[in-house]
Amino acid sequence: MKGELDCAEQQLFPLRTIIQRDLKIDPSTAWRWQKKGILPEPLNLNGRYYYTREQYEAFIDRLKSGEFARKNPLSRDGKEDGA
Repeated sequence: MKGELDCAEQQLFPLRTIIQRDLKIDPSTAWRWQKKGILPEPLNLNGRYYYTREQYEAFIDRLKSGEFARKNPLSRDGKEDGA
């Protein structure tokens, strides 16, 4: 079920720490990214939000792969110039 932990030993990363330390983005940006599917949906435990190690590592891998790199804003079809 969404938002539930499979086991008590699962390592969790506080969302606030990830936003401030690792991503260096504003909390409102993180919220927008969650709504767009860029950031995974965090777990809510007693009103605090966390990512599992698996969620965190998967996001960092996607980030490093360039999946979220901006497209050329002047291109109508989203492709690189000259393509």
